[in-house]
Amino acid sequence: MNFENKEYLKKLNAKQLEAVIHTDGPLFVIAGAGTGKTRTLTTRIVFLLDNMYASDDEILAVTFTNKAASEMKDRIRTELKRNIGGMWILTFHSLGSRILRSYIELLNIGNLRKDFSIIDESDQKQIIKEILKNLKVENKKTGDVINYISLYKNNNITVNEVLLDDYEKIYFEYNKYLINNNLVDFDDLLIYSYKLLLMDEVLDIYKKRFKYILVDEFQDTSLLQFLIIKKLSSYNNNVFVVGDPDQSIYAFRGASYKNDELFKSHFDAKICVLDDNYRSSNNILDLANNLIKHNKNRIAEKNLSSSINSSFKPEYASCFNENEEAKYVVDKIKQLYAMGYKYKEMAIIYRNNSLSRIYEEALLSSKIKYIVYSGHSFFERREIKDVIAYLRIALDPYNDFYLKRVLNTPSRGIGKTSIEMLENIALERGISLFESTDYFRKRELDKFVSTVLELNKDIDDFESAALFLEHVLEVINYIAYVKEKLDDADDRIENIIEFKNMLTNADLMYPGTIRDKLTSVLEEISLATDIEDKDDKDTDKVILSSYHRVKGLEFAAVFLVAMESSIFPSFYASGDDLDEERRVAYVGVTRAKEFLYLSSATSRFRNGVREYADKSRFIDEMFLTKNNKKVDNSNFLEQPSNIYKEGNKVYHPSFGEGVIVQIKDSILTIAFALPYGIKKILETYKGLEIIK
Repeated sequence: MNFENKEYLKKLNAKQLEAVIHTDGPLFVIAGAGTGKTRTLTTRIVFLLDNMYASDDEILAVTFTNKAASEMKDRIRTELKRNIGGMWILTFHSLGSRILRSYIELLNIGNLRKDFSIIDESDQKQIIKEILKNLKVENKKTGDVINYISLYKNNNITVNEVLLDDYEKIYFEYNKYLINNNLVDFDDLLIYSYKLLLMDEVLDIYKKRFKYILVDEFQDTSLLQFLIIKKLSSYNNNVFVVGDPDQSIYAFRGASYKNDELFKSHFDAKICVLDDNYRSSNNILDLANNLIKHNKNRIAEKNLSSSINSSFKPEYASCFNENEEAKYVVDKIKQLYAMGYKYKEMAIIYRNNSLSRIYEEALLSSKIKYIVYSGHSFFERREIKDVIAYLRIALDPYNDFYLKRVLNTPSRGIGKTSIEMLENIALERGISLFESTDYFRKRELDKFVSTVLELNKDIDDFESAALFLEHVLEVINYIAYVKEKLDDADDRIENIIEFKNMLTNADLMYPGTIRDKLTSVLEEISLATDIEDKDDKDTDKVILSSYHRVKGLEFAAVFLVAMESSIFPSFYASGDDLDEERRVAYVGVTRAKEFLYLSSATSRFRNGVREYADKSRFIDEMFLTKNNKKVDNSNFLEQPSNIYKEGNKVYHPSFGEGVIVQIKDSILTIAFALPYGIKKILETYKGLEIIK
């Protein structure tokens, strides 16, 4: 085939082109950080459509976030210059949801119907708290319970009512609650859809429909997700996966590093390696390559290289304590800002969220604005969950879970006693909470029921979903409630306005009636993930984040802090766990485009005590090679100087003048003036001066 007249192919390098034009059989594209994997995947779809290997509805592309799916659609639409509405470009959970919307009733599971609602993690916590209360279980954390429930579900563990184990009792009640209320969680979306694909009548529909299947971020797939792809591709066998095994860092979420080998062996797949990096300088990539080579059992060797050259070499600073490390980081940020870099182009990355405080304090004291990527989603905020609940009961008044949230929000005189009586009636009669209001008459309840029924009847009388939301807010007097009863009212109202803007976009994006549009947008919200946070990332603020939250992002300057042996890797990490920790560090290094700073503190105040630690083993793995000279901004000498004596007067740059009162095991105990008092300092610290 002649490719000379295909402009979109001319943008590819040789390895990307090889992957794009592979049209027959399975292919594993191992795409290193910054090597253009998204371009490769989307260009492949364009190529398949442009050259009529497949029609729009014969292609399935699966990724992990709605944002990534949306970006793929935009790129393909732009290149083809036409709409691609029939193509399935979506997340794994959206894929599961689509299958369930058509066929869930074939599973014959209790009250689960095609109009099920999807709950998120905060909804799960709310349900579990209620179950813990009802079961009188007091020693369980909701987060731990969610993990156990996920483990049970993914291992297909069934339980019965006669059990002794608290977790199993909770799991039984949780499943019963979801099924009775026509709810599914994220695990259910995958588990139930896989069960449907085990039915020949369902599998035949999908496996024959999709001629080409493409999977993005394959290194993040779970075993169940792999099995779903395996089923769907069993007819045409044209499955194309893109990923970087060296960036597999989500084992705690169920991602299976072994999927790479499973895919290669099951499909006898051809492998194509992309290692031309378009993001980082070679000095930074050298460190990344040095580090990851220490991992064993890599499915393919790759050595990232770039045409980007820079005179800047990554720096490592060994600091006396956490305060001096934070000062070092802030000083570098000030230098970069003075050079013309924006704060939002800089990221401070740490292994544990608990480490952020010291860097926040240092930034605050220097009046540098920052934002913490904490994992709290826009859609988890109280006011947004309230508004969503009202829209859901306007669509379906018989949904107990959402009805219970808003029965007395805003306060309307329907207290806990009334709600408990309604729940008892519903339980005794086997009816919904909404139906139980017929058997418990109360003026406030009657008014609420009337309001809900009116909202349900009037939905399609409005010109847009956004206008219907305005009507709902006015009818329930919600804005006045926010202003009067809730903290940070202005911010909450701004969030509601932003939500209204989202509905305005939905009016343009989704077809059908207003009821159809609301159903579609609420489905999309249910499938949003915590890594699609709607924090204000466009303002000029330094980013503080854990490694996992910045995967997929890039910054001009990256600070990898607290690189200490007791913190990163974890003291307990060994074998596969150590390899995963190393991959986490590798992700951090490859976020940097121009500047990379690594730092550690010899002593750090943690868990109520001051701890001493060596630098992380990853530092030596990165720097100590014959081809890469370590840049050490250390405040320490290699060996103790042995120049100090007890009684010496000394000067410390942070604590001022002091007197050495003891020397033991190369540690100086020094008495400084208040407010600092007694400090223990290593004898090797270079910042200490003897006062003559």
